[in-house]
Parts: sequence; C-alpha cells; structure tokens
Amino acid sequence: MILGSRLQRIVAAATVTVVTLAVIGVVLVTTTPLGCGPLRSMHVKVSSRQCLTVAQNLSSPTPAFPTPTPFVQPSPTSDSYPPPASQNPYPQPASDNPFPGSGSGSSSFTGPLSGSGPPAIGLNCRLPIFAGGPGSGGFILFPNGNFQPDPRSAVTAPSPSPSATPAPPQYGYGYQGWWGTTYDRGYARWLPVPIAWVTPDGTRYAYPGQTDGIYVQNITNGTQVELGEGRAWYPVDVEANGVYAVTGATGGLWLLTFAGGVTQVATTGYWQQVRGGYAYGTATSSVPSGAGNTILRLDLRTGQTVDYFAYPSIQSSVAGFDYTGRPVIYVQGQSQGQQVFYIYLGSSTPGRSTQIGNLAGSNFWPNGTPVADSHGLWFASGNGIALYVDGGGWYSMSAIGGQLAGGCA
Repeated sequence: MILGSRLQRIVAAATVTVVTLAVIGVVLVTTTPLGCGPLRSMHVKVSSRQCLTVAQNLSSPTPAFPTPTPFVQPSPTSDSYPPPASQNPYPQPASDNPFPGSGSGSSSFTGPLSGSGPPAIGLNCRLPIFAGGPGSGGFILFPNGNFQPDPRSAVTAPSPSPSATPAPPQYGYGYQGWWGTTYDRGYARWLPVPIAWVTPDGTRYAYPGQTDGIYVQNITNGTQVELGEGRAWYPVDVEANGVYAVTGATGGLWLLTFAGGVTQVATTGYWQQVRGGYAYGTATSSVPSGAGNTILRLDLRTGQTVDYFAYPSIQSSVAGFDYTGRPVIYVQGQSQGQQVFYIYLGSSTPGRSTQIGNLAGSNFWPNGTPVADSHGLWFASGNGIALYVDGGGWYSMSAIGGQLAGGCA
C-alpha cells in the first residue's frame, strides 16, 4: 500500500518535469535566436529580427580603466614678489650661458630620458657622477650620453696621502675615510668628500676627524693640518677663508680659519648651506609632519638673521646654488594627500623667489646637491639626469642615474 503511493508520487513528479521542459523549449525556439535553425528546418517562417547573430546583440565592451592621460607639467610660476634683476648681487656673465631664452627647452618638466637616446640639447663635455662609495665614479660623455667608469675614483681620505705620519684615524658613511665624491677638475683628481667641502679654487678639502677636529688636506702639496682640535665638528662648507662647521646638537655656526682660529658666527640655528657671505638654515632642527618651516638667511659679516623663504604646511631646505649664487630651494611633502616636490630659486631679497619646477606626478625626484656650471643647473636622481637652463627651461639629458660629482666640462 505504502509502496504504491510512493510510486504514484514519483510518476506525477516526472510528468510535471517533462511538461515544464517542453514549455521552455517552445519558448526558446519561438522567441530567441536559438530557435532559428530548428524552425527553419521545419519550414516555419521566422522574422529576421529574431535571428540576429549573437555578435549583433552585444554592444562594444567598456574598458575597465580609462585611457591614461599623460601628465602635463604646469609652467614655472613666480610668487607675488618677482626678484628684480637689478637687486641680484651675482650678475651672470651673458657669455657663460649658451642657451639664454632659446625656447628649445621645455618650461614643463617631463622627466628624464626613458631610453638610451641622445640628450635633448647638444653638449660636448664630460659630466662626473658616482653611484655610491669609493670607486663608483665616472663620466657621462656628451654628446653621445655614454658612461665611462673611472677606477681612479677609488679614493679615501687623506688623498693624496699627507707627508706627516702616522695618518689620523678616519671614518665615513659606511666606508673608511669616505663621505661623498667630488671630481676636482683643476687637478684632475677624485676627492672623497661632498662638493661643499672643497674650496672654490679646488686646492683644499676638509673632513671631520673620528673623535675631534677637522682635517684640511692640501691637494697641491699633500700637507694636512688639523683645525679645532679637542672638539667634535661637522663641516657645512669650505670657503677660501676657512671651514664653516657645526658642533653638538644645540645649534650655532662656527668658522675655523686655515690659520687655526675659531670664531662663533651664530649662537643659534641649524645651518645647511653657505655661499656668497650668507648662511642658510632653519631655527629648529626639524618640525612635525604636516607643518611648514622657515628658511633663515644669516649675514656672516653682521650676524643679522632674517626670514628668507617659507611655504605653507610643507617643509623646505636649501639644496645648493645656481651659477649666480642664488639658493636652490627644495619644497617636499604632502599636500592634500599628494606627494609634492617644488623647486624654487631665491634672490638677493628675502621673501622673493621663483618656482622653476613642479615635479609632482613626474618620475624624477632629485637627490644630492644640484651642480651649477656654464651650461645651467644640473639635477640628478636614481633614474636620470636633467639640466635646467635659466630662460630656456628643462632638458632631459640622460637616463643614467646617480649623484653629481661636479659640473660638465
């Protein structure tokens, strides 16, 4: 009895399923393109609209991502206080810049060369660069842009060796007796220090002792002297009259003359660069992220300090100087959630500066000290080298990255 009831239910369910499938088949055959073939084989008339191909029924696909728009660098802008040319105490010789207002450069920065092609402008010179550490120096040869390594760049301090013995103990940034690399073109020598630690005439360079003092190496005769013995110093800049240095972590600036004198120039401030009778730095060693700082200018003759440059909510620093002695100012940080990098040129008047570069969105982020020569202002990064010509714009010069060790000659 129970078995018969179950069998009846199974038969009923199967019947419903068969009927349902039949109905679905009729709908598909009569209302969709899938039925075109069977209906026509049975000589049933169907509309041409019903028998559109699948491809005709599909619209073109929409890309998942919009086509990238190339980044266009805005033209360099000036702040509300353009520097009057008559106020610049460092007039640039017209004959030194071969590209004044040439218009062949780009006022917008588009980044370094992406391949091994020729540079944007033709030069016939050798640009010294280094990768890091002793022995990593060489030259980019223009106009072809090839790199020529130079084993002579494997130098450490003191170099050349002084006549006095024994030599004082040395140390450097991860390498014994090495703090950077400079090519001294006047004497065709590689030096184991940054460019700022070499005198303008290239006859001397300075470096810190391991425990105290600053050692000054004479390149012409190999002699060496110690300045500021008994106190730990760190060089900021080497000028014709001596070494400007800092000590400790409480601020201030000192001049250690080559004759052995020690003079405190400033009792406060954290100083970054020295040039043309002025020092540039900040009142404090750092500021919190998201806050801006103010660049100060110290008159080395009078001791007067004035506010020189500030950018709202972003930190600034003086990276170097152009050919006329104007400070090159880097402005780096976050602005409205975006990483920004602006480059400004200062003037002889505090508060007056000109923006020459906006690198946000580019793949070029300078490192190290920019170097000025008669061609313009050189900037180097890990992925290329660029040249800024005053009045001519930016030029991508090489896809070879590194740090600059001097000008191109």
